[in-house]
Amino acid sequence: AAKVTRLAGVPYPSRILPLIHGYNVSQCSACHAYTGFIENFTRWPASIWWPVYRCFWPGDADTGNFLDYAAYPWKIGTARECADRLHDLLKEVRGPAGRAVEVSIVGHSLGCRVVMELLERLRTAATGARGEVRLGLVCLMAAAVPVELAQVDRPLNPGQQRLRDLLVLFSPNDEALGGK
Repeated sequence: AAKVTRLAGVPYPSRILPLIHGYNVSQCSACHAYTGFIENFTRWPASIWWPVYRCFWPGDADTGNFLDYAAYPWKIGTARECADRLHDLLKEVRGPAGRAVEVSIVGHSLGCRVVMELLERLRTAATGARGEVRLGLVCLMAAAVPVELAQVDRPLNPGQQRLRDLLVLFSPNDEALGGK
């Protein structure tokens, strides 16, 4: 969360796909997972391929024991800070001919909190020539976000956004998320 790196002078394409990893994932592990995702993704027809951006955020505790999970509540503030920084970056992103870029996002676990906080910032931000972000698909996988925060009229309800598509993937048997 300390910085967001943008390659100077490198234009963005007309659409992008940021990936946001979950909690207790080191940068090395996230990089490995992202590489696997990209390898699988690029096997699909080129007509549906989007340029993938790897987002690394300090969501890992890495103490090597049960304290990793105990630190989880303190990472929510980090997720919010990362959403602020990603929002600042996306406000400035422009594609070919200065047009808005369509952004689809995939988040996993506590990375979904980053995504949902980002969506809230995009929803409440003033729109303008440089501040508009076109949202495509938002995919939340095993979202580590309390259900009550995503209810209608609650701050993190992704349905309040102008999303093209919302895909929520979960397992009712996921013990980490309160399943069986």
